[in-house]
Amino acid sequence: MFRTLSDFALKLLEIPTEKELVWYVAREVVGRMGFDDCVIYLIDTEKKRLRQVAAIGAKNPDGHQIVNALEIPLGEGITGQVAQSGEPLMIGDLRGDDRYIPDLEPALSEICVPLVIDGDVVGVIDCEDPRANHFSDRHLEILNTIAAMTSAKLKLIDEAYRVAARTEELYSLNSQLREEVEERQKAEAAVRQRDAWLRAILENAPIEIVLKDKQGRIMVASRNIAETLGITPEESVGRTTADFFPDEVARIYMAADRRVVESGEPIQQEVTETWGGATRHYLNAKFPLRAEGGEIIGVCSLTNDITELKQAQENLHQAQKMEAVGQLTGGIAHDFNNLLAVIMGNAELLADRTGTIDAEVAAVLRAAGRGAELTQRLLAFSRRQPLDPRRVDLDQLVAGMHQLLHRTLGESIEIEVVPGPTPWSIVADPGQLENALLNLAINARDAMPGGGRVVVRTANARLTKGDLARHMEIAPGDYVSLSVGDTGDGMTPEALEHAFEPFFTTKDAGKGSGLGLSMVYGFARQSGGDVAIESRPGEGCTVTIYLPRAEEAAEQAAPDQRPSAPRGHGETILVIEDDSDLRELAQAMLGRLGYRVLAAGNAVAALEMHESEATVDLMLVDIQLPGGVSGLDLAEQVKARRTGTRILFMSGNARLPGHATPALPKGANLLPKPFYRMDLAQRVRAALDS
Repeated sequence: MFRTLSDFALKLLEIPTEKELVWYVAREVVGRMGFDDCVIYLIDTEKKRLRQVAAIGAKNPDGHQIVNALEIPLGEGITGQVAQSGEPLMIGDLRGDDRYIPDLEPALSEICVPLVIDGDVVGVIDCEDPRANHFSDRHLEILNTIAAMTSAKLKLIDEAYRVAARTEELYSLNSQLREEVEERQKAEAAVRQRDAWLRAILENAPIEIVLKDKQGRIMVASRNIAETLGITPEESVGRTTADFFPDEVARIYMAADRRVVESGEPIQQEVTETWGGATRHYLNAKFPLRAEGGEIIGVCSLTNDITELKQAQENLHQAQKMEAVGQLTGGIAHDFNNLLAVIMGNAELLADRTGTIDAEVAAVLRAAGRGAELTQRLLAFSRRQPLDPRRVDLDQLVAGMHQLLHRTLGESIEIEVVPGPTPWSIVADPGQLENALLNLAINARDAMPGGGRVVVRTANARLTKGDLARHMEIAPGDYVSLSVGDTGDGMTPEALEHAFEPFFTTKDAGKGSGLGLSMVYGFARQSGGDVAIESRPGEGCTVTIYLPRAEEAAEQAAPDQRPSAPRGHGETILVIEDDSDLRELAQAMLGRLGYRVLAAGNAVAALEMHESEATVDLMLVDIQLPGGVSGLDLAEQVKARRTGTRILFMSGNARLPGHATPALPKGANLLPKPFYRMDLAQRVRAALDS
């Protein structure tokens, strides 16, 4: 038996699980001790019951698993009593023992021993036999020993299980901790990344960003607004809008903050700030800051400086207005030139008929001449006047006009010319530039009826975007400036708004046409430049013309060599002009100059006439013709036929409709309208002889 128990004990050491253990013990008890059956129960501590976990013998023929495991309350039956008392029982005859719970196959004797771990009963080993007094004290002793060994193994298994469970728990906790650490590290990295993004936004955002609490105290501010206020972002924290802005400006922003906090809705507003001697325009947007639960905890304020945008919008509006007025005045001037050409030409023909120019004819010619000057100014404003651009030394041009300016301004006005150092050259029409300077000088004189001082300055100007004055349309770059300043009464803001418009004047009736500044503006824009005015009431006025810098040094202007008035020698000239009066006038003038003259009112008729004639020496063609074919198109068609016909263009504005720049071919001959007979004779002869 000792060897049996020794083998039993060694085998127990190899069994890893509770289930394998109880089935092994049940089989060994039946097999080695010759018992009829063996059932092992373990206590379910929650239910306070014994529960079958293994059974070998007649009660469980299968011997591998328990089906419908029996549960016995503690204290009931022999097994329940042993489990409750912790004392073994051996009963030789169960008949008459009320503790016995009969089974399907009744037994007459029963032996039951407890399984005890650290003084606590954890189960029982129970054996029954159909024979009375079958079990002996020796059986009880051996079964107690087996129970003790089994209990010890159960304890080891339980401890191993607990260790394994604890190890698993620790491993799980360690994994969980590692995951939590990793998640925390990721969260901290994300927070650092968000903080870096926020810092980058606050450091570099082109708009001003401020976060405030519900009381209006600054929590965070972007660097640009802090620099605007002359402090660091950290120094702004805890302060309010009222600490930085004038009362009237602060009230606007603080009232908006309150509306956002009270309504929970975003708002947007335009704010004009006038303080520190400057006026700026801002677009301000505000929205509520909310906690995770949705509670409003503050306000985010985003502010964008739109001063330049509003100025650009005003500039665009002004440019569109000036362009519209220019289109109108240019069209009027073109038609008016045709009328003046007819008046001037017929007056000269009338003088030819009488042989003398009497007072009435002279008055007509003088009036027509003044009208021509007026239309020339209108064309200058609308940028349709013909220009003769050359390289010009501006300082030399101004110096050459000094005496003329002195005589024009009179003795009561002091004139000072301040040339700039190392002047750049420009490309411009010197005659029109002189007219522009003279107009500005006359305006300055008229602004100082009691006398004063005029300063004419030239300078090189490298303009940046920030340097461009209000309403100026030129791009940043290198320019040469010509400014005329006076010490007069200056101009009101309302007058400045309309200063360049044709016929606008602040002078008394009869003392000005209102075209001086318009002509200067049109000349500057047509030359690729612009004009700026600086003036305040009582502080005088300075008008500055900016013209683009030329790449090369100025060259000496060639002297004007006008040929003497020649006559024709029977050459055939085809006049194409849609204005019948002007067409007939040109026919009459050219006929008297010795030419054979043909005439057509449009391009189609002119082409038919050109084809029917053996020789047409010169076509005198108006650039603007009806029917969709312009004078330029007609000239190209005639040129393509290689007939040798010379072309002389006529124009009342020297620019085609819809074109932004003069569109005459290079080297083309042009006769501006209105014209005198001498102009016509000289231009026709020059074109024929070219």
